[in-house]
Amino acid sequence: MLAAAGFLAPALVAVDWTSPPAHAVENDRVAGQWNMNGERDGIDGTVPESRWLTQIRRMLNDDGVQVASLQEAGNGPPPSSHQSERVFPQPGVTEHLYNIGTNSRPDIVNIYWADPGQQRNGLAIASRETARDAVQLPVGGRFNSRPMMGVQFGETWYFNAHALSNGPTAPNDAEDIIETARQFMARYHPGQDWVVLADFNRSPGRMPANLQNHIVASNQPTHQGGGELDFAYMQNENNSTVNAVRGGTNSDHTAYVRYLPNPYCGGGSPLRRRAEEEKKDDHSDSVKPENPGTGGADAGPHGTAPSPGTGAGAAPSAPDGDARATGVGEDAAPTGNGARGTDTAPSGAGTGAGATDSDARGADTAEAGKKELERRADSMDPEEQCHTPVPGDTYRIFPHHLDNAVLADEYPEGNAAPPTVKKPSGSDTEKVQVLFSTRPGEYLLAFDDGWCLTRYAGPSNAVTEIPCDPQTAVPTSAHWKFLKGQIVTPDLGGTLQPSPNELGAPLKTETGLYQWRFEPVR
Repeated sequence: MLAAAGFLAPALVAVDWTSPPAHAVENDRVAGQWNMNGERDGIDGTVPESRWLTQIRRMLNDDGVQVASLQEAGNGPPPSSHQSERVFPQPGVTEHLYNIGTNSRPDIVNIYWADPGQQRNGLAIASRETARDAVQLPVGGRFNSRPMMGVQFGETWYFNAHALSNGPTAPNDAEDIIETARQFMARYHPGQDWVVLADFNRSPGRMPANLQNHIVASNQPTHQGGGELDFAYMQNENNSTVNAVRGGTNSDHTAYVRYLPNPYCGGGSPLRRRAEEEKKDDHSDSVKPENPGTGGADAGPHGTAPSPGTGAGAAPSAPDGDARATGVGEDAAPTGNGARGTDTAPSGAGTGAGATDSDARGADTAEAGKKELERRADSMDPEEQCHTPVPGDTYRIFPHHLDNAVLADEYPEGNAAPPTVKKPSGSDTEKVQVLFSTRPGEYLLAFDDGWCLTRYAGPSNAVTEIPCDPQTAVPTSAHWKFLKGQIVTPDLGGTLQPSPNELGAPLKTETGLYQWRFEPVR
């Protein structure tokens, strides 16, 4: 760690304050963002510039960040930085040269600074590149918003903003920030790429559905309160084409986020390209696995899937925990009121003190299966992430283990009913939109009528539907994860599948690998 005193010692060698050279290649920059919570470390905040000298230096040097978007960056640029003579066409942003190296081995970076007029809430963008242009923009809308800033590197604009903190469930100006950037680009720089790297003070799951397919999030908490408040809105990218990686810091925002272009998913994710190829081959309505039952435990969504209920990756059909049965608050699961198809769930027969040896053996098997799923989740590589559905996009979802079938919220006869699998007809009942939930890494599956798939609070592991709005409290029983073509419960305790595996069967969460294919709806 570089000590502040050593860095600020009188120079023995003259420092060349020439601005770093411009970046030559477009669309391959590694971006990062962090709410610094001020520039100083220490309990009393008396160590000057320490977060610039440690964390920002680490981001740029050790982690390869090329554009760092910083919120709550203090009351001004680092005192030892040097303001350049450059003046941008629009006022509000100044350029500063800052040495994150030593006096004998200088390492000069550019800091672009904007003052929103609030104590310690300065905005900054740091980069070794020299910006082509920079602006400060007032954020429109009904809130008394802080201004935002934007810096242009090459043909791409990077916007930085700090949304208002109005509480976990109250609306704020996150949408206004995105709209301000969109309008600026449409008016002054149409056709150029742009991204907003911000502390949105809002979960991706509480953003409107029509914005979610441009959100890139790490799917992990970024604030000490457990919320995921720091993410990116990218004009031409999504959670499939860019990998968001969380890194540790010493701010109240416990992590900074790095955004790395995913080389496996460029030009649209393989999932989308594969769906388009299958349409050309007239196989959009069904997918028949080759040699079913022989694919092996690690068969991914594009590989051969093993038979349901077999293989080392079998997922146990365990309940989601006591929180699902409380019937209170956001963690409550549906208990019959307002849920569809709840008559399929028994009232608890077969549970209680009558546990047998077979129950114990089943529990051991379930635990082993759960650990295998956890191992797989931890071992996902970037290419496998391309197969994950993109929040905000709408799909038709086909089971790999059943021919000519699609997930829908109607019975084959066309009557409204609990979710099931039926022959594809192209109806709206087959459309399912993937949405962020309010818990990082968990998602909602919403049918076209606004009802979401949810697990029923009972021993049958039945799956039904409840009304859901991503901007309001949705029970965690309606949350799902995606793992190698499977739709699994958040605790990895069960996989979504029809039971029995036939047309018209009700959906349940049961033991056994069961994979689905997500075909984007155009």
